[in-house]
Amino acid sequence: MMNFHLNAVTNLVLRLGPVAQRWELSLARAVFLHRLGEIRDRKPENQSYRASELTLLTATDALLRVKLLSGYC
Repeated sequence: MMNFHLNAVTNLVLRLGPVAQRWELSLARAVFLHRLGEIRDRKPENQSYRASELTLLTATDALLRVKLLSGYC
């Protein structure tokens, strides 16, 4: 797939085709969403991993706040 992307950038015929136009639009959309801070995972497995990471991060933050408030750090 990477070879097609490189060819689409360097080859004028591929760059003007409908597949390349969709590729450019999807790349521009991904860059735009990344700048907004949005990451969209459509697979349920990826969403589950992200939810687990968020739960772990929240628990770690709560533990650090309790330690700071109680003066153990």
